[in-house]
Amino acid sequence: MTLAGLAVATLVQDNASAAESLARELLELSNTRDDPAVRVPAGLVMGALFYHLGDFPAALEYLDLDLDIADAERNLSFGPIDLRIAWSALRTPILWQAGRPDEAVAQATDTIERANSGVHPLNLVFALQAETVVRYLCGHSERALSAAQRLRAVAEEQGIQEVKAMAAMTEAAARSEAGEEEAVVSLVESGIEACRTYGAVLTKAYVLAVGAEALMRVGRGSAALALVEEAQASIAAGAARFWEPELHRLRAEIHLRAGSAADRPGADEHFAAAHRIAEQQGSKSLTLRCALRRGSLWRSEGREKQARDIVEVALRAIDDGAASRDVVAAHAFISGG
Repeated sequence: MTLAGLAVATLVQDNASAAESLARELLELSNTRDDPAVRVPAGLVMGALFYHLGDFPAALEYLDLDLDIADAERNLSFGPIDLRIAWSALRTPILWQAGRPDEAVAQATDTIERANSGVHPLNLVFALQAETVVRYLCGHSERALSAAQRLRAVAEEQGIQEVKAMAAMTEAAARSEAGEEEAVVSLVESGIEACRTYGAVLTKAYVLAVGAEALMRVGRGSAALALVEEAQASIAAGAARFWEPELHRLRAEIHLRAGSAADRPGADEHFAAAHRIAEQQGSKSLTLRCALRRGSLWRSEGREKQARDIVEVALRAIDDGAASRDVVAAHAFISGG
């Protein structure tokens, strides 16, 4: 196995420290050669590592070491993987986290177009993952549903359980907005089964959180909380941290939906934790989401100035955002809607 392959394998096994050591060795090797075939995998591995550790500025910095890769005429591959597609697919959710949602959507669209003309289905899986994730993050329910269904079909055909789990949970989340409780429960169960069949899943916390939100929306609060707790336990055990703020936000939302006044202080504490971790990770989009939810709570308690201030500060960090539901909602919130 090559050094890059070994680094990826250790990261997938949730061994972040070993993956970082191997990735830095690969990066040092790339610095001695002016060869994109070495340098690009090094940046990709480092970008993936810091993304999953929840350090989005560092992840983007490493990916952008070779910002011209997308236009490269040279064939850059790692086995059957087109490195340009892998780079673009990984960069898509990181751009969203970095507060650049419109750019993230454009990146996903470009990745799909490139993958559709490819010859290996694994490249299409990468592209569809990027499209599915960014549409879900931006709140584009119909587009997320369409991408998730296509992704699930390809994942089932290729036997990729981790991807199948993500696709099923995203489809559940999209259907939850229409209140399709039976379909949501079935899809979440399918996603959980795929997730647990695979074993150590790099994106486990994210996948479970998406399923938890879907269950919460259709009134299955207890089941949603159980998935949040399982996701938080996986992070505590050393799994990827990039979706950690959302787990605290979901806990807060579940508290509030319980409907008891006694649950409000606990909800505010979880919103505070979500906001703090999102800021620490450099996720401008999750910071805005947490600020918006916490601001809504404060507004309902008559704390209008604090509510507006927290949302305004978070919104100023976002670039553009016409493609993001959270950005649209934040503007409406500040306007008093």
